[in-house]
Amino acid sequence: MVAPDKPDKASLKRLKRRDKAAWKAEKRKEKQRRKSERWAQRRQVDYRAELDRSIAVELLERIVEGLRAGSVKVQRGDQELTIEPADAVRLRVRARQTHKSEGVRINMRWPRQVTAPAESLTVAGPNGAPDDRPAGRRG
Repeated sequence: MVAPDKPDKASLKRLKRRDKAAWKAEKRKEKQRRKSERWAQRRQVDYRAELDRSIAVELLERIVEGLRAGSVKVQRGDQELTIEPADAVRLRVRARQTHKSEGVRINMRWPRQVTAPAESLTVAGPNGAPDDRPAGRRG
């Protein structure tokens, strides 16, 4: 005979599922809140246009001048953003050709805050001689 105040296995499973669902919902809510905070801090200026090649080259040259100077100011209408590239940047160039079109995509990124340089790594080569170059600069 089962004690009247003790729930059966089925009701325990239901309670467990309900608690788990509530926990997951709370977790999703917290994740969305953090994402909203990150987006609130994000600033960007977006520009897309079809231009003559010479005008596009001129625009890219202005960006290169700003990169060399250490500051790139981008303005479109009332939107304005000044970025200051780090000394070390990540560069990605992707060229693409299909039967309908061709293009090149250039992406540069760098951390906003200055980070400490990566520690060097000593690795013994096949002859046993140590190689003290930074790990990302081999070859």
